[in-house]
Amino acid sequence: MHQHLDTYTIKARLAPALIIALPIGMALGSWLPPDQESWGLLSTGINSFVLMALLSQLAHGPGKRLEKKLFKEWGGMPSALILSYAHTELSHISLHRYHTRLRELIPGIELPNSADEERNNLDKFMRQYESASDWLRAATRDREKFRLVFAELVNYGYRRNLRGLKPYGIIAWSLGLIVCGLRVLSPILPWSLATSWNWLAITYTSCCMIMILVWLIVVLKKWVKPVAFQYGKQLVEAVDLL
Repeated sequence: MHQHLDTYTIKARLAPALIIALPIGMALGSWLPPDQESWGLLSTGINSFVLMALLSQLAHGPGKRLEKKLFKEWGGMPSALILSYAHTELSHISLHRYHTRLRELIPGIELPNSADEERNNLDKFMRQYESASDWLRAATRDREKFRLVFAELVNYGYRRNLRGLKPYGIIAWSLGLIVCGLRVLSPILPWSLATSWNWLAITYTSCCMIMILVWLIVVLKKWVKPVAFQYGKQLVEAVDLL
């Protein structure tokens, strides 16, 4: 079990999964009697942890499906675009140096010597850039040596997976809002068994409202793009360490 709970799994998969599972624990905990509010907090953690293991596996699928759509919208994978004269934010001098080094490192790779050469056969060279990107990901798996690459990979994985889970997140937090909201209103509802206010439920309801706004306003495709390209940039720049 502990072998699988590495930094990437915890931050890029478990964290988004926990965010999805949390409102379920809140909803259950909000209906406990006021004198058992501490048990409400405990139930939040227990219920979230139980679902977390399953959701951490499910989080990867929507994230990877989203990734394919994003790459198509962006015109390719970020690291491949950064290697291209037509799309890179790097200086052409730096790009030429990276291309030269990649030719030395990767047998059979074909990279252009200039922007004009690339322009004449862009499709071919984009495939070569994608191949070089695949090679770089495999060559930079040493997390100690390539700490910046790994750190950006974690940031990207977290945002990508969270954005991929957005539909489920909105549903989960909306249900949490309804259930916790009913508990808040229960003292004034004629059919409710609860007759006293529950401050834990009020806190949970406020959290649900805030999180729904976060899902709608913050967790967008454009929220993923900067970290995706920052990871791609770090991956390309790691050539100097190979």
